[in-house]
Amino acid sequence: MFILLAAFILAVNSMETNWKKNPKLLQKIRASLGFSQIKFARFLGTKQSTLSALERGAIKTVSEEAAECFAKRLKGVKIAFMTENEMQRKLLQISQRGKFKGEYARSMALKVHSKNAVESAKSQPLTKQEERINTLLKESGLRYEAHPAIDAGGISFVADFKVEKNRWMILIEAKEFRTKYRLKAPICELAYKATRIKRFNKNVMMVAVVSGRLMQSEKKILSDEFDAVFEDEGKILEFVNRLP
Repeated sequence: MFILLAAFILAVNSMETNWKKNPKLLQKIRASLGFSQIKFARFLGTKQSTLSALERGAIKTVSEEAAECFAKRLKGVKIAFMTENEMQRKLLQISQRGKFKGEYARSMALKVHSKNAVESAKSQPLTKQEERINTLLKESGLRYEAHPAIDAGGISFVADFKVEKNRWMILIEAKEFRTKYRLKAPICELAYKATRIKRFNKNVMMVAVVSGRLMQSEKKILSDEFDAVFEDEGKILEFVNRLP
């Protein structure tokens, strides 16, 4: 259970912190270690999507087995003192390493949306793929919006769809790739978008619906940052319906 996991971590780190009330404790540990979410998830023996949800407080419970595994791997790990701002700067530096460096990072900086750019993106007509998803969502009776603007720490991104269910905001990105060439940039752009949105929005789930001939490395980039990646549009409802 979540409280049990909190107790394990507190014992390991000798901190008077209730992890249930402070889910950012995992972020502080990760920032202290200088680990990316992917590396820290592997260190803990869990999935990156699970770690992301735990850091955001979107997941409130874990199994006893997972709690024991976390405690064992965190034994002896020390948490460096840092303010909230210092931690966020550190986490941002970590996230910009690797696939978000160099030319791609610069191109992303140029895509920071102005108010006019966001309004333009929101008014774009639906693609054929989006029209199929729109029909699916309409028939499901779920509350949803096409092309909503989502704030991500002062930067606005336009998602393809936003679905609301209980406390969850499910953002859907739909992409059709008709050629296998030069996919790395748009795939990384999707991944960056998911990473940034999830950092600044607590109860969000990111879903990618991608069709085309993707390489395994490209699929992995998406699966590392999105909570679910599907080729079949019908899987969206299955995913949403499983959420509490």
